[in-house]
Amino acid sequence: MVKNKGDLELLYTSTTAKLLQHLYALKTYQECGILRPISLQLAPTSKCNLNCGYCSVKERDFNEIPLESLKITIDNLCSLGLKAVEITGGGEPTLYPHINELIGYCDKKGLEMGLITNGTQLHRVKKENLDKFSWIRISLNPDQVRRYDIPEIKGTLSFSYVWRDKGFDQKRVDWLQDMVEKYEPAYIRIVANCLTVEEHDRFERIASKIKGRRLFTQSKLSCVTESPCYIGFVKPYLAEDGYFYYCTALVLLQRKLLPEYRMGHMSEVRRIWDEMKPADKTHCEDGKCFFGEQNDLLALVKKKIPHKNFI
Repeated sequence: MVKNKGDLELLYTSTTAKLLQHLYALKTYQECGILRPISLQLAPTSKCNLNCGYCSVKERDFNEIPLESLKITIDNLCSLGLKAVEITGGGEPTLYPHINELIGYCDKKGLEMGLITNGTQLHRVKKENLDKFSWIRISLNPDQVRRYDIPEIKGTLSFSYVWRDKGFDQKRVDWLQDMVEKYEPAYIRIVANCLTVEEHDRFERIASKIKGRRLFTQSKLSCVTESPCYIGFVKPYLAEDGYFYYCTALVLLQRKLLPEYRMGHMSEVRRIWDEMKPADKTHCEDGKCFFGEQNDLLALVKKKIPHKNFI
């Protein structure tokens, strides 16, 4: 549970600790059964300039969300209380042809913004727009990118590195440490290849040998719990095909945008949140859940407990 997570993981990744910071939302859910979007994961395009073998989205069909449709959807989500937007893939989000307009619009709406990028196309984003991000996380791949040229930003800079079999030796550790010294990120998150779940235990053993004040390892996969899956209503994923999805786990692990995991189309915001149906977990697999802890917390909030004041 959260108590075993390191400080960096608690501060900078999606955990129950983050959800507990929104007690007003949990109280509303407890009393009224209503959840509202807090943080939107947005993949505006599936276009990418790299071809990483381990990439969980590399086999998707090309799709891109029209800017005007995206603006309307953002307006509708803001009317429900949206607070933040995480611009991600999909593909490489900085290749979205309207990336600067999108950033400007989110800023105009008063939304906090984060960016997940491969770091090779940051020159496409205006400097003043880069500085509007609360944080930017760069997914490092030295096999595909020979040299990184990362501009200085006002927000929090961080790196993520995907461990692959036969690709995590001392040379790679030294390279990561050099990146820390050069760019002074808040952290480097080291994760296992989510496409090879069976390697996660081995990854944890190997990665535990890494030493460094700014490095931490993260295994995002967990067991599917008995709690109903409602995480999509506080952390929806809007994919480049124009549909909201309950979570990114099955979408990433199977490399497909599965219709059975759709919450609804981006034009149906009010209906989706008014009806609020939990995800059908028929196809969920043990060990392949990203948000089991968060769903357990939501279930506990709604649980009727006698003598609740005797804590």
